Amino acid sequence: MNIHGNSSDRKIDFFPLPYLSDSAYSKITDFDQNTKNYSKIIKFHKSRHELRSSKVIVIGGLGCGKSSLVQRFVNNCFNQDYKSTIGVDFEVEQFLILNMLFNLQIWDTAGQERFKCIASAYYRGAQSIIVVFDLNDTESLYSSEKWLLEALKVIEYNQTTPFIFLVGTKKDILDGNMDFIKYKVHTDASNLAARLNAEYWPLSSLTGENVENFFKRVAALAFNQSIKNEIITSNTIERADQKKIGENISLCIEKIKNPKQEIDVFSVNKCC
Repeated sequence: MNIHGNSSDRKIDFFPLPYLSDSAYSKITDFDQNTKNYSKIIKFHKSRHELRSSKVIVIGGLGCGKSSLVQRFVNNCFNQDYKSTIGVDFEVEQFLILNMLFNLQIWDTAGQERFKCIASAYYRGAQSIIVVFDLNDTESLYSSEKWLLEALKVIEYNQTTPFIFLVGTKKDILDGNMDFIKYKVHTDASNLAARLNAEYWPLSSLTGENVENFFKRVAALAFNQSIKNEIITSNTIERADQKKIGENISLCIEKIKNPKQEIDVFSVNKCC
């Protein structure tokens, strides 16, 4: 496990916007009001420093640029010497979101068929799925659906379904093509994203274009949902505690109203 990032460098006070205004989560452009209120209250509480985290899996075919994408984000570097991932690589990037620490656990999985069984074992519990394809490879784009469906079969749903992102890499290469080619690629990708209920992002690990904004968007969405779930859990526990307290109070009142009944029962039992 590698833990990266100074949380102050990954500070998020305003919600990052989607790449396209009509994407799957395009309506989510701000933190939920309950999340904002919770962050204001909790900053005076010791749980502000508790470790909150969200699991993200990065999936896609061999050579589509998954590892380069992750390394550009966590280490701000690009390695020209390609080495395929064996099994799974695990990185942790720390953020400071609304003054609360938040870790994004990034699981970079292998794209080779022979490692698929190993990689899929790490899909469980993911709150976000990043499906990566090569913008310059049509087959890579349309195999994305297969990768996503296989992941969704394995992931154990908790309170909510995972966020899904369709990410096209090697944008720097695509940008060298004629306009009509670029238009067709982006149109096909955004249409597939809409069908998969995913948010589409084209980016370049070589130049770093859109990489930082993309991962901040992933972190903000995951954080917002995580805090909403935390509030729901907290409210459920609070209601259960209040119910228990209420039952205890009712029992005490009943005993106060009928003290003799309790004594009589005790006396009868003693006599017998």
